[in-house]
Amino acid sequence: MTEMIEKSDLVLANVQGRENRDEINPYINEIAERLGSGHAAVMVGAGFSKNAIPNSASCPEFPGWSQLGDLFYEKIHGRKPSTQIKTHCVPKLANMVYNKFDRPTLERLLLKAIPDLDYKPSLLHKKLLNLPWSDLFTTNYDTLLERTCYADEVRSYNVVVNQKGLLTHPQKPRIIKLHGSFPSGPFVITEEDYKSYPDKCALFVNTVQQALIDNTLCLIGFSGDDPNFEQWTQWLRDNLDQQNVPNIYLICLSRLSDTQKKCFEKRNIVPVDLSKYSGINNYYEALEKFFDVMSEYTDISGSHSEQSGQFLDYSSSRDGEDNRLEWPNESQFLIPNQEKDKTDQLTQLLLIWKEQRLSYPGWVIVPEDRRSVLWEYTWHWLDYLSKADELSDFIDLEFAFELSWRMEKCLCPVFENQIAFFEAILDKYPSHENATQTDSLRILSAEMNSQKPDRNDIWEKLQHLLLWMLRFYREEGWFEKWEELREKIQQNLENFSTEHKANFHYERGLYALFDLNLQELKEILTEWQVNELLPFWEAKRAGLLAELGQVDEAKKILEQSLRDIRSKLNLNPTSSDYSLVSQESYVMLLLQYVQDSVLYIQGDWSINQELRNEFSERWNALNQYKCDPWHELKLFESALKQPPVKQSEVSERKGFDIGRGTRTYQYGIGSKETRIAYNFLRFCEDAGIPFRIPGSTFGKDAAKGTLSRIMESFPYWALATTIRIGDEKVVDHIFNRTYLSKKETAFVDSLIEKYLGCLEQSVAGICSGSGFLTDNFEKVLARVVPEILSRLSCKCSSPSRDWLFDFILNIYKSNFRGNYGNIRNLTERLLSAYPAQQRFEMIPKLLEFPVVDSSDPIEARNFINPFQFLNLQREWTENWDKPILPDEKVSVFLEKASSDHSHVRKWATHVLGELHFLGLLEDHQMDKFAESLWSNL
Repeated sequence: MTEMIEKSDLVLANVQGRENRDEINPYINEIAERLGSGHAAVMVGAGFSKNAIPNSASCPEFPGWSQLGDLFYEKIHGRKPSTQIKTHCVPKLANMVYNKFDRPTLERLLLKAIPDLDYKPSLLHKKLLNLPWSDLFTTNYDTLLERTCYADEVRSYNVVVNQKGLLTHPQKPRIIKLHGSFPSGPFVITEEDYKSYPDKCALFVNTVQQALIDNTLCLIGFSGDDPNFEQWTQWLRDNLDQQNVPNIYLICLSRLSDTQKKCFEKRNIVPVDLSKYSGINNYYEALEKFFDVMSEYTDISGSHSEQSGQFLDYSSSRDGEDNRLEWPNESQFLIPNQEKDKTDQLTQLLLIWKEQRLSYPGWVIVPEDRRSVLWEYTWHWLDYLSKADELSDFIDLEFAFELSWRMEKCLCPVFENQIAFFEAILDKYPSHENATQTDSLRILSAEMNSQKPDRNDIWEKLQHLLLWMLRFYREEGWFEKWEELREKIQQNLENFSTEHKANFHYERGLYALFDLNLQELKEILTEWQVNELLPFWEAKRAGLLAELGQVDEAKKILEQSLRDIRSKLNLNPTSSDYSLVSQESYVMLLLQYVQDSVLYIQGDWSINQELRNEFSERWNALNQYKCDPWHELKLFESALKQPPVKQSEVSERKGFDIGRGTRTYQYGIGSKETRIAYNFLRFCEDAGIPFRIPGSTFGKDAAKGTLSRIMESFPYWALATTIRIGDEKVVDHIFNRTYLSKKETAFVDSLIEKYLGCLEQSVAGICSGSGFLTDNFEKVLARVVPEILSRLSCKCSSPSRDWLFDFILNIYKSNFRGNYGNIRNLTERLLSAYPAQQRFEMIPKLLEFPVVDSSDPIEARNFINPFQFLNLQREWTENWDKPILPDEKVSVFLEKASSDHSHVRKWATHVLGELHFLGLLEDHQMDKFAESLWSNL
């Protein structure tokens, strides 16, 4: 009986120990995985130095942070403090020592207090350095770590003791001494040192910030109280989405108080308390065990047996976790049931959708095969909720966020029947982070597991929805709503995450581009601050610059973005997160596109074959992660190059037996043809791809195919796309007789005013450089907009026709008229749009047109003598009042009719011939005309 009790107690103890270990095992697994893939860094604090081996028994101990404070206090006041100095006071006391004495005195105190050379590295130091850390950071002044890496059988590190060392030793791994190093310093210790650190040591700060983003960070011998460390973790919270702020793991051996836990939780520091494992009596043993397990994991590259470690279990579905190529999980699929309670259904649905979102592999564009699956799981719910639905608090917000996220990944905009619902959500919930609960942040009901939602999580969802609707208003051309929402976001922009801020700048840039306000677009791109921590948003900024024609600058940005992305990858295999390899594939696409444009502008018609070969080889490697932008483009092009096929909602096929057949219903919102069109347009925006840049028309054929497909649903989007394509031949897709017949004259006048205004603002760009090269967006406007205006002239008001006439006259007189295209069509159609009598009355104005004497055959065909388009019969004019022709204007043409230049002579002769035919020449002018006709026989 006693034996049974003892065995039972032993089993119970083992079970309890296992339960304790299970609490921190997920964190240990995460650290080990990241370490094994080369994405873990370590920060070593003063506590680790206490594991060094003294040279003799009489060696003084390494002081703690508060003990240094005691030393400074005694130096200032001549006596020891009555109570222990608090850690946050130490920099202030150091400042006082510096002010009362001098810097050398302060640094001598540090050299004397820290017994660096009285100790030598222990086995623990070697085990630490033999792990494959990407970098090792330390705030310690002592040289124990440097001396360790010089020992035999220890992994090689570059030692960086100042900022210049980062430039001379860019290769990882490195031991980076953030606060200086014995014996020479300078040492970061005073309050002023900490305040000026971000400016004076900006390279160190950037390096640590980048490491925090790229890697899992472990704190060893480091409590997290260091003032610089507080600033770095604060920077993470300020500049990253809450859900993307990485965890920082504090390797410790003590139970933390609730206050400490809350403090760490705010800073995303996760304590990994090794006291939960039996047989560990002190911090040295805990760290030794931790290092041994990490070492064993990295040695066998990914698996660890329970028997060898008794500590970790790495066999838990790594293969399944690493492979997310079949995302989303097809087993998790719900269809709405109108007979069931909506709250119950949504609660179940949101659990599935959230899990799928959190497991998203991070593709820039969801591959087409997975996109179709995601759409199949989503479209049933598009109109499930309306603004009239009364639901428990936050379920509607959760649903709106998850639905919009999925639609965004499916490359779908907001549909008409969803607008009211999304707008109601934004009206219901606060649009700023600091909103109080009385504003609308209510307690989540029991249906959401009786948990109060996290304020940051709510704000993150609202940021997404605000930008989601801002984008929709732009696509619809709802200018007032867009401006109202933009102002709302602008007022709270400081509370937005860095990524959402970049998204906001990109959205503003696209709005200006759609509006053809190129000056505003340039100002937005100037205001958009460079952030190398968001390389793919930098690539999108480069795409806008390239579309403006600033391809040299775009090329530099894309090259830097590609370097930054590859730096993050660190040439290590990708596991379950494909975001970086996906970004790399699309940035390479953009860079190749822009590189070709740069060569074109330089007059080099060749292609950079070396770059293409390099990228082609890399794309082949990235195909394993379904990161293939070329495949996506080919799928869109093959669908959009074909004429659109009209589909009815119900199609019927007769069967063999009389009276029998099958009916097929087209489910979903929006036709398939329309959906593929705006899928492509959103694809280009999400990937940062412009339709046209100087010398290249990448994606133009597919873009052409979108116009007729989206014109009915998104007319403003279609109009903007027509101009961005930069090909006057596609204008007929939109501005045809059918389109104009449905438009009111006032609307046509507004378009004319808009287009003439944008041309007027673009004169400087139109007149720059060579007229042969269409090397900026202003020249694109100058070639496409006149063709649009020529069509609008057929249905505009009389004042608009006069405005167009003055525009044509100014172009004829311009020294840069060759940079404008389709002026012939505009001139002919505009004059045809005037009533015959009004054309007759306009003849004095037509005489103001100069003779275009051009050796360029293209310009000569574009700028035709406007008298060729008068189309008047003399009998029509007999009862009309004859216009008065200024004699000096007629004399100009009489003189040119005798010119030796055949083109000039022909132009002048045609004008005079029309005037003669219409009976508008005086007798003396007739005589002069006859003389000039015979002058060159």
